[in-house]
Amino acid sequence: MDFSQISNLNFTPDLPPLPPLPNFSVSTSEGTLDVDLPQPSPQPSPSRRSRKRARQKAKQSQKTQASAKPRVMVLSLGNSMSFLKSMYHQLFLGLHKNATVTEVSSAQTAEDALTTPSPPSAVLIIDSGITTAEHSGILSRLIGYAHAGGRVVLGGQFAGDFDYREGPTFWRKWGVSWQLGSYYVTSFELNYQGVPAPLDAHALDQQCHFKATFIRGHHSRDAVYTLALHAPMPPNVAKQLGSCFESPAVWTKIGKGYLGFCGAANTEASTIRLLIEMCGVRLQPGDLGPERHLASVEIGPVTSYVRSVYETVPEQKNESKGKMSLRPGSREAQVAVRAVVRERTALQKRAKGEEYKETGNKMFKIGEYGFAADMYREAAREHAPKPVYLANLAAALLKLERWDLAESAADRALRGDPANLKARYRRGLARKGMGRYLDAIKDFRCVLQHEPSAADAQRELVATLALLTGPVERAGEEDPPFDRSCEWEVATQSDTEDYRHCPPSNRPCRAYNHEGCTHRAACPYVHAPDWRSTRDRSGRNVCLWWLLGGEPCPWDEFYKDGCPYAHDETHLPNPWWSKEYRLFVLRTQFYKLDPDAVEEIDRLFWQNFVMSWRADLWETEDWVPETELEPGAHVPVPEAAPVQHGFGFDNMQDTGSVRPIDAIWANWKAEIQPYLDKYAPYR
Repeated sequence: MDFSQISNLNFTPDLPPLPPLPNFSVSTSEGTLDVDLPQPSPQPSPSRRSRKRARQKAKQSQKTQASAKPRVMVLSLGNSMSFLKSMYHQLFLGLHKNATVTEVSSAQTAEDALTTPSPPSAVLIIDSGITTAEHSGILSRLIGYAHAGGRVVLGGQFAGDFDYREGPTFWRKWGVSWQLGSYYVTSFELNYQGVPAPLDAHALDQQCHFKATFIRGHHSRDAVYTLALHAPMPPNVAKQLGSCFESPAVWTKIGKGYLGFCGAANTEASTIRLLIEMCGVRLQPGDLGPERHLASVEIGPVTSYVRSVYETVPEQKNESKGKMSLRPGSREAQVAVRAVVRERTALQKRAKGEEYKETGNKMFKIGEYGFAADMYREAAREHAPKPVYLANLAAALLKLERWDLAESAADRALRGDPANLKARYRRGLARKGMGRYLDAIKDFRCVLQHEPSAADAQRELVATLALLTGPVERAGEEDPPFDRSCEWEVATQSDTEDYRHCPPSNRPCRAYNHEGCTHRAACPYVHAPDWRSTRDRSGRNVCLWWLLGGEPCPWDEFYKDGCPYAHDETHLPNPWWSKEYRLFVLRTQFYKLDPDAVEEIDRLFWQNFVMSWRADLWETEDWVPETELEPGAHVPVPEAAPVQHGFGFDNMQDTGSVRPIDAIWANWKAEIQPYLDKYAPYR
């Protein structure tokens, strides 16, 4: 062994430092040899300054990565960019502080920016220049850019300058069914179904108020803002079909990217936040700066001297921003959404019904009673079977001497308003014409009891008494009683998709009434309400048998998966029925019936069903007008909307009318016969 090589040992620099080795001696035949091993050089410890520098470098690196600004291209092909920058100064201020902004006013420059390997992360279009034929090429580039994953936002003066004639072609190119709708100022709130992803609700104002051009034809989930519950709506807009489903701001997915629209006409801070959020830019407090409002316009002695005077308002802190009052997608959110839609729909239908009624009044005055009757019936179909419509309908049918139809219309009017003396008097006239003198006398006496000065009722009572040959009872029970204890609610029929969903299977959808149906219009089962259930405020059908205390529920055994209706009264209208008296009577009649008599119980439920008027004679029968209009006569008759039914009858969509109840019983008998044969008494 050559010990002289030991002094030439080299330590690998990559190895960790070793502890110092002690000196040692080696004994040989020639004597003892002392060996001194070289010690490794100590690693210098970093100084305090170098450690501080390393920390600062790491922090700066993290800050640089976190502050990577999105790149936004602002495109204007129809207006002066300088004019738009002065008008939307808050928008440009917020974008420049938090993004890399490129302002483009040329189609060629925009096309070059979109075809680069690193296109902008969002394109904000602030006028309608791209809708013209000369810019169809850049429009195609923008559509391809969105499909590849980019964001295209239509805002600013886009809606204000948009040519409605170009609308269908423009939206068709994007592959959406949108169209521009109304234009007015009102209040809005964030969509209770949830703000469409990837928008952040916490970056937007929960409630706002501005003037806007609306979009219609979109999916309800794509709306960013919807009309507030008590938002004012102009009367001319309320009459327009579908105006309650419009939205001032919409956001939808296009391929891998997104298309956004904001129809705000002015420059409120809430709409500026929305546009910046659609561009994918995050704002910090104070980024928008003070808000400018036009205070006055100075006009000098020379016509060319015109100067706008603005006043500045500090940026307001919106305390409601980021605070969602309801969790999107929750049952409470569905109740809130349906309340808004229901109120808007009722407003539209009321306006349409009043238009039909006014037309009927004009026809009645000129003696066109058949035409007038048609208008009154259309008013009841369009809005609701209001007592005023049906009382007028009864008057027109009396002129046509259709006694049975007039009696049916007046009787239904009295269910909604038992204190309506006109309807009670006209029912008496109809019953007199039908030969039901005792019933007619009861109606005339009721009118005179509450209105002794009614000369017409006194005259008809005397005439009807003269037609009788036998004794007449002096007192009789009023039907219905002359008070509001048994007043029926008059429901406006909904126009929603689920209300009209009546496929041929004629079986209620269990998923829709419990956790929610995901098939929507493609579902083979019924979503519409029927007589065996009552509709709650979230749209579910709650089992009427279960509500009345019938245990166990027979549908648990009849249907394979149990009762298809909901067994939850949380969101039922309060009180559940319009009058406690009606609920008491219904429960009393229900408990008197044999629980095995399902057909009889079905008949009871149908008689108390809020839409049972669809089987009334005045609704199902037709009449022949007494005379025809003179040639050339012009009558402003609104277009009659098709009657929408929603009870699950199997032949409703084919015939457009409800069959007589006796025919319905036959179908029910065939439906429930397997249950009657199989199941023994269950209570």
